[in-house]
Amino acid sequence: MTLARRPELDQLIRDIAAHPEDDHTRGVLIDLLADLGEPCAALFAQARAEHSVTVRQREIAFGPLVHYFTSIEMARGLPHTATLARTAPEDLAELLGDVRLGLLQRVRLGAGSLALYKQLLAAKELVGARRIDAPNAAVLLAALEGGHRLTHLDELDLSDPLLATILVRRELESVTHLALRTDRRAVEVLMRRFLHDYEAILVRAPRHLTFVEPQQFSISLAHSVIAAFPSLAPRTIVTIGGITLRRDGETILADVAEDGNPQLSAVLHEVLPEAVVRSHTSST
Repeated sequence: MTLARRPELDQLIRDIAAHPEDDHTRGVLIDLLADLGEPCAALFAQARAEHSVTVRQREIAFGPLVHYFTSIEMARGLPHTATLARTAPEDLAELLGDVRLGLLQRVRLGAGSLALYKQLLAAKELVGARRIDAPNAAVLLAALEGGHRLTHLDELDLSDPLLATILVRRELESVTHLALRTDRRAVEVLMRRFLHDYEAILVRAPRHLTFVEPQQFSISLAHSVIAAFPSLAPRTIVTIGGITLRRDGETILADVAEDGNPQLSAVLHEVLPEAVVRSHTSST
């Protein structure tokens, strides 16, 4: 059943999008949904109390979202992350008409249609979107059309020169995290781009670069990334294979996950012996 838009619901969802850590507003929204007699309210309250929502309850909780998305995840009682389904209907009218769409903060492409994904990202109704997959310039341009205040871009391929030029647009200064899919053959070219930073991607705003290799991390990839770190813009943070590099004044700090790749730790000690190493427990 579609949860139709109405001004009071839209305002609360805009407030949640603007202040995602404000748990009080989430409670107000759930209470309002209960007052309106919406069946999803009880399930959102159940999830907020850290009780699971069963597969049979999903359609009541998420309405038409279940027809368009797979792996819908909740956070603090409300839908948070969803991946576009390969079988999603081409007509987005029902989805865009449901107020719950605005609660999604992370929207992933997955195995879904790239054309449909671009249509979705261009929709103003996706008011809560902060994290998306941006595998090419066309997808990122669609998200800019939607006017979303993005903070995380995943699946980036900066070998696309147009994508690099879009990243410096003022509308994307809110983006702090860039997840880059690369491999050992492309990483040296990529790091040279970051070292010169002709497009001012790293200078315009603090950026956290996470390097993701499709297969197992190679030593040569890690070597190139770690060796380049001291020459990157000062506010840049780099994560690769469980190692996160950042600066504290003149000191380079290296947070190494306890379950990280020991071979990459060896590369770190070899390439950046001056780094202050700190162990930590990794989290997803």
